[in-house]
Amino acid sequence: MIFNYLVCMLVIFSINCGASLKTNNLSKCNKLQTPASSFCYEEPLNSQDCANNRTDCYKWCKDKLNWTIVNSTAGAVKFQLPLAPKECCFTYYEIVMTVSENECNFTGNVSEHSSHWLMGQPFDECEDKDKNKHLELVINHLFTGCYRMDVKPVNELTTNLDYCIVEPIRLKTAYKPMPLALSNVSVTNVYDDQRLLLLMKFRFDVPIGEFPETIIRLSSGEKMSEDCVGSGNNKACCTTGRDEDSECCSNEYDKNIGCLCYWNENALDCEFNNITQGNYCINVELVDQRCVSRKLWSNHTLCSWYFPYSIAENNQLVTSSNDNPWITVTVTAVVVFIILALLMLLYYKAYRKVIYNQYISFAPARKKTVSVIIPQKIMLLYPRDCKAFMDVMKVFRSILQETLIAQVYDIWDNRNWNDVHSTGPLWAVKYLIDPNVKILLVNSPCSKIIEEAILSKKTFEYNKPTPRDDVYFCALKSALDLLMSENNRYNRFFIVRLDSKDCMFDKPAFLNTIYTLPQHLKEFIMDILNSPIVDVILNPDRLPKIHQLQTAISELENFRLNNEEYLSELIWLTS
Repeated sequence: MIFNYLVCMLVIFSINCGASLKTNNLSKCNKLQTPASSFCYEEPLNSQDCANNRTDCYKWCKDKLNWTIVNSTAGAVKFQLPLAPKECCFTYYEIVMTVSENECNFTGNVSEHSSHWLMGQPFDECEDKDKNKHLELVINHLFTGCYRMDVKPVNELTTNLDYCIVEPIRLKTAYKPMPLALSNVSVTNVYDDQRLLLLMKFRFDVPIGEFPETIIRLSSGEKMSEDCVGSGNNKACCTTGRDEDSECCSNEYDKNIGCLCYWNENALDCEFNNITQGNYCINVELVDQRCVSRKLWSNHTLCSWYFPYSIAENNQLVTSSNDNPWITVTVTAVVVFIILALLMLLYYKAYRKVIYNQYISFAPARKKTVSVIIPQKIMLLYPRDCKAFMDVMKVFRSILQETLIAQVYDIWDNRNWNDVHSTGPLWAVKYLIDPNVKILLVNSPCSKIIEEAILSKKTFEYNKPTPRDDVYFCALKSALDLLMSENNRYNRFFIVRLDSKDCMFDKPAFLNTIYTLPQHLKEFIMDILNSPIVDVILNPDRLPKIHQLQTAISELENFRLNNEEYLSELIWLTS
């Protein structure tokens, strides 16, 4: 099936979790206990001073609490407190934020909003020396209400220090508290039985906001039923939400099964490798302040969801029971609409034929056959290159749109910027699997480098990479796989190159006809329509953009002649 060649995902960042902190036994694998920020503290010259000034160590928190709303919609507020004197020897602070929605005297209904840690570093080890002036902390998900910050300082000499209660403040933000644990999660699946690759997208109906620490676990077992009930073996685990590599997942997982996940707006995209037939259960757990029991956000319900998935012996896809039912309804409605449209079209053609046969003898003879251009759908694939090359592609794209009345899907068209960045390679997949979309590959020196990387199983690297480079690479790789295997490849895949001296390179690794632009523009359009066009005359007088295309190609050739080494500075192969 076509899906076998199309699943290509971005490699994402996981998180790094190490040993527990000796000073407070906080596990780095738990974001709720991980220090939210740091500060610099200066050690006193005489260590005995740490024990003689405890009374003075509480005066600092009586000062006014400074705060600034960073993002009202997200409820993000930055707080600042002065640091305690260095003689207090405080090495970290525990902060508890409580909220009262109505009263600021905190005598009524008070709830714990969240808890945080601020870790200290010796002044000599701090990179930012300005952090020794005050405590700074950004707290998210603060809605309109009265808040009180309870601060408990800790040093290594004493363990029974009391909380310092800061004067309450009233905040007004646009953030609306939502029960994250009660979010409905829909899941869609794509399974590649050739690569043993499982692609899953989990979409939440409650706004996630700042991407939380997320743990994804995959288990499997013969006795595990399709509803995730029963015992199973741990197969894979990965985490996402931070910038460092992860060691949070246990070593008791199968090392041969890969797990990669990343947040994409309000959806979590995951890729599992080496997935064979069997019953699986995928557990998605959000580690977030809004998921902690006995706090404001949670009604003793963890933010944890389970999704069953089965792969039958014949590799037929068995979808999750958690799929959104509206997807099925929508697909059914679309299919019914298409069938009705086809029936109406057939009826219309039959009716016209009857009328035509009745009155043909009275119709005047036509002097000329009029050809009707059927609007086309074209996916234009080319790599990021110099500005002169991209200008050529911009003109070429407009010619396709005007001449073929085509809907052109171009990764580098800024009108597609949001969709490409939000869905990644999946943006290209939906057009590659559509048999009605024709694939137009642009052959260039830059594309040859990337093609060589694919065929030799090497990697390429741009000097200044962008996310859309990865989308193109994945789309090209999948397109080449299809080009080598699809029966209809000569009617669906087309290859063009520009009339430039620098483009006279070896023939690519496929046998399709190569059209050189602009000389073969008319032949290319006739072939892509699969019919001779007699009414569309492609000449500069009828289509001024052909002049623009010729001019843009000439400017590209001049640029390459004057910058012979530009390509080696733009992109190169790596081993």
